[in-house]
Order: sequence, then structure tokens, then C-alpha cells
Amino acid sequence: MNTTTFDMATPGPHRITLPQLAQSFGHAGRLYVRHLWRWVLTTILMAITIEIFMLLPHVGLAFKIAASGILGAQIMAMYMAADHGEKPRPWRVWGAFAKPVGVTATLVAGVWLPLAVALAWTVFHDGKTVAATVLSNPGKLSLDAQLQFKMALFAAAMPVTFTAAVVVIGRRRGLAALSTAVVAALRNPLPVLMLSGGSIGMEALMDVIFKAIPGAVGITIGTIFTLLLLTYMAAWSYALGARIFPADAASH
Repeated sequence: MNTTTFDMATPGPHRITLPQLAQSFGHAGRLYVRHLWRWVLTTILMAITIEIFMLLPHVGLAFKIAASGILGAQIMAMYMAADHGEKPRPWRVWGAFAKPVGVTATLVAGVWLPLAVALAWTVFHDGKTVAATVLSNPGKLSLDAQLQFKMALFAAAMPVTFTAAVVVIGRRRGLAALSTAVVAALRNPLPVLMLSGGSIGMEALMDVIFKAIPGAVGITIGTIFTLLLLTYMAAWSYALGARIFPADAASH
């Protein structure tokens, strides 16, 4: 990875400049297209693995979100390895579950804290029954209730947006990692808003596609778009993390 434009003298988290933000799009795109179908297959394996956790009774969503945090960090690690010349091997995504307990606990905390906030908001706004349904079978909720919960979750997740980058690139653990993630988010509000906006935008795009193209064709097109966008967003998250923690990214 070319780190000549970064300040390597001081440890992260750094504040990303607008030129570096622009560079991150190209950096992510190059990693993305170099092994496009390998990355798409990696994303498919991740999505299937995550959805399996929804089969758990009563608390499926909590474990699904925990798995997404663990697997998302693993894909970031795979992008970092690819940035240093390694060819991505999709099945390595399952290596996420073989990480040390300290790594796993930090990643889970980084996604469960926003979930706890969103659930607390749901209990306050809609009651315990709706919150329980969110955890067990969110598909049973009305579209309005689902949207409100997702918006609360996205908002609560903003301060810990960079948890995976802190753990994977910055190599921090525990409370130190979570506090560093908050500092990174505070120093980089625009990337945080863009990442959150990208997630919300994907949800909206899927809704438009499913309404405009009903049936199997709409599901197929929506799924393909989702996979391509998720794969690029993962690459971009890594590219941002490499600029927030440039010295750590270069030393791996």
C-alpha cells in the first residue's frame, strides 16, 4: 500500500483530509476489481453464515448482529492482506470464529452496544412486545416499525463505526479499542456519515428495486446489487481505516 501521503510520525486515529477521502474511493475500487468475484463469493459466504444465526429462537437478531461484526472484521483483515499482495480466499472468512477471545469480545461489544441502545429506544417508543419481536423475528413487524428500529440502530452505531478498523488495523482490544473507535469517529464525522448513509441508501435502493420489479426478477437484481455494494463498502471501510491508522496499516 502506498502510504507516502500519510503522516506516519504519529499514531492514529488520524483525521482524514478531503484529498485522502477522495483517494480512499480509488484505493477501495482497485482492491475491489482486482479480485471481484472472489470478494463477491466471500460476501455470499458471510451473508449465508450471518443468516444462519437468525434461526436461533428469541435472540436470533442479537447473534446475527454479533456475527456480522466478527465476520465484517475478518473481511477487513482479508482486504488488508490483499492490499499487501495476498490473493483472497473466500473460505477464510470463517477464520473469524477462531480469533482470540479478546478480539471477538471487542468486536461483539462494538455491535451490541448500538443494538442495546436501539432496543432501549424501541422499548420506550413501542413497548417490550415490539422489542422482543425485533430480536426474534423482525420480519413480523410493520415496515414502519422496521424502519424506525433500523434508523435507531444506524444512529447508535455511528460513534463506534471504526471498531473493526481499530481492532484489525490499529491492533487494539477491549475498552481501549472502543474508546479509540469513538475518538476516530469524532475526528472523522464526514466518513462516518457517508458510511452510515451508504448503509441506509442500500436499504432504500433494495426497497425501490423490490417495488419496481416484483417477483423473482426483482429479488435477483436486488440481491446482485446488494452483494456488489456490500463488497465495495467493505473495501472502502478498509481504505478509510488504513488512512485513520496509517502507521499500523503499513506495519502489518
